[in-house]
Amino acid sequence: MSLYAQHGYGKGNKIKYAAQAGTIDGVIFSARHEKPSNVKQCIAELKEIREDFTAMLDPQFFVSYLQDPRDGCLPDHWSSYYSAGRTRRDFRGPKALLKHAKNTLVAQMNLGVDRLVSPSIFFRSFDENACEVAMQLAFASVEAHAQIEDAPPILISFQIEESALNYAEPMERFLDEMTAAELPGFYLTFGRPDSIRWPRCREEVLARMMYIVHVLKLNDREVYCGYSDWGGLLFRAVGADAFATGWHLSSKTFRISSFCGSKTGGRQVLYYSSVPLLNQIRLTDVMAVRRRQISHLVRSRTPADRRIADWSLQLAQLQHWEALHSVSSSLQGDVESNLDSLDTRLSTAAAAFQQIRDAGVIFDQADVDGHVKDWQKAIRQFRVLAELDDQG
Repeated sequence: MSLYAQHGYGKGNKIKYAAQAGTIDGVIFSARHEKPSNVKQCIAELKEIREDFTAMLDPQFFVSYLQDPRDGCLPDHWSSYYSAGRTRRDFRGPKALLKHAKNTLVAQMNLGVDRLVSPSIFFRSFDENACEVAMQLAFASVEAHAQIEDAPPILISFQIEESALNYAEPMERFLDEMTAAELPGFYLTFGRPDSIRWPRCREEVLARMMYIVHVLKLNDREVYCGYSDWGGLLFRAVGADAFATGWHLSSKTFRISSFCGSKTGGRQVLYYSSVPLLNQIRLTDVMAVRRRQISHLVRSRTPADRRIADWSLQLAQLQHWEALHSVSSSLQGDVESNLDSLDTRLSTAAAAFQQIRDAGVIFDQADVDGHVKDWQKAIRQFRVLAELDDQG
């Protein structure tokens, strides 16, 4: 179990196709995009396809704490735990916290999920009040879980803005508290700035994300990373049980702006997910590479590659999972060997980008190779943080 579908708007049959093909091992449903009856039916159908297919629901309780939320199905179909416009006052006292926790967990009980996901609220700093509320909800969720008969295992949910990782000391205190507590598993989501999408990430922030995953795994916790896309490969390398990504940008990269304020749209662009480059490139770039007869530098060798001449949005979305699954499946060793493997892939990617440019191809995205140095530096910094023998 390594790659999950991050469910969102417009699922169609994509999840079923990918489950049948074996390119995804599970799904994390979005409560704001689906009614409970639809989630239950879809899980039953997926279990018929693959008995070992893992299903979870992200209750997206944190949306209730946002101003001007875009909450979709939440108010009409998940009202047993969701109510818009909550404030700090709604989380005062053990009884209120326990009520929120129990209502959220019970709402997932009859869906057929394999894990229950706790309620939480989004925070931008480990020192702010919102983080304290999130931690109190975590402890209340463990208590509530113990009161529910025949409950599946619980995952403690945290939505953490990446700016919280600018400073190491507060992160270390947070980790100390999480590992000292009896919290069995985690569903982690790292919020990204609106201007940045995976696989780009500041190296020091990315190293600390990896470190959080690694420390939790060292303490024998389950760790699932939502909305991780290409970055999920790094989380898998350091021990994550699984990572998830979807088909639209809003289900590939977690941005709090996707959950509040006015909805924004954009033109759909056809992409191809390149295993050698560890990134998506536009179809126009693929065609430019093909004309120069250097396709081997970008080719992922996935089943969908055979239909590149008839590329479509649906094919691109399915091939993206195929490409990620291909790399993730190769990360089966210990942390150091996994990082060595990714380092080798990154060196290969850097050389491929240079050869493609030398051949006269001008990528539509100027920083399409920016992630290579981001990841290389992050891996080096992680090795130091984790005190691995080989520090590069």
